[in-house]
Amino acid sequence: MKNDKAFEALLDEALGRRGAPAPFSIDVLEPVMARVAAMGAPPRTELGLSQFARWAVAASLVGLALLAAALWRGPSLSEVVSSLGHAVAGGTDTALKLGAPAGSLAATLGRVALALLGSAQTLVRPLAPFQPFAHALLAALAAAMLSITTFVVGRDVSRRVAEKEHA
Repeated sequence: MKNDKAFEALLDEALGRRGAPAPFSIDVLEPVMARVAAMGAPPRTELGLSQFARWAVAASLVGLALLAAALWRGPSLSEVVSSLGHAVAGGTDTALKLGAPAGSLAATLGRVALALLGSAQTLVRPLAPFQPFAHALLAALAAAMLSITTFVVGRDVSRRVAEKEHA
């Protein structure tokens, strides 16, 4: 469009019609259904028993080739058992070496947690008289949140119902 004013007028008119029915009828059901009927059912190719057997044999051959390559290039059974024994021995040795430091670390963390809990109780004890006020405030906040949620959900549901009735 070369005329900006005409384009803006067209946009204003279109936006003013928002929500109203279209100014022309739109019915594509009959042409589309006629075209679908003319195309007919989709072609269906069944997988025959012989084709299935060929695919199964091909997959089995590929699997056997991969298994043979893995067995040929992989370690022998004696190497696997030997390395597994070394790994178990090394893991046991490491666990034994780290047992004492892990125990002392756990004990230290327990003492720190108890000290923090004692400090928190010291800070909270003076606030105990305000506990009924805090309960009332939490109940009021929950009621306010529930009423706001009810209002918003009700507004959205009523808008959808109105749009369905208008359509």
